[in-house]
Amino acid sequence: MLKEVQEVKVGGRTRRVYVRPFAWGLKNPSHMEWTPDGRLLVSEHTAGTVRDITKGGDASEAKPFWIDDAAGRGFFYLAVGSLGQIFRINPDELPEKITYSELVAHPNALVAWGLHRLGGMRFHPSSGLLFAVQPEMGEVIAVDPAQPGNYHFQPPVVRGLRMPTCVRFSQDSEKMYVCSSADGVVWEVEGFLT
Repeated sequence: MLKEVQEVKVGGRTRRVYVRPFAWGLKNPSHMEWTPDGRLLVSEHTAGTVRDITKGGDASEAKPFWIDDAAGRGFFYLAVGSLGQIFRINPDELPEKITYSELVAHPNALVAWGLHRLGGMRFHPSSGLLFAVQPEMGEVIAVDPAQPGNYHFQPPVVRGLRMPTCVRFSQDSEKMYVCSSADGVVWEVEGFLT
């Protein structure tokens, strides 16, 4: 059962994290993205639609919306979900084809291991942390790419979600939004930063 207020211990400090439904009535929400004009869009996997949930609330009546964002980046992070690992990939430093063994051996590529199966992940703009969902555990975990390591025993930032699939942040970076495909809800999380 998801607790609205959770006590989490990170780095020896205990803090309160506040979790509440932000948007509901969705059909298997699986991905969220902010538009340049400040709208929060969520895709519904089983419905094949994208909805504008900027204002939150009951999204079942929201008019479907569609967007194609193909903006590139200089590097990206790859989650090998079934192995609980996260790699930083710089396409300029890697050959066109690479095996998993070569990727693991590549310097500075492996940034996190010891995680459970992984879903979506996203950088928090001001903290530099990478937040990733662990759907089967019902958790969101924070990874510091500058400190590669084993995250198996790190406490999650949020727990108790049913099948979280993606994570995004508000425009001011103070709130986290997490899709929960099993509930058809996008959760709003506050107080997750130290």
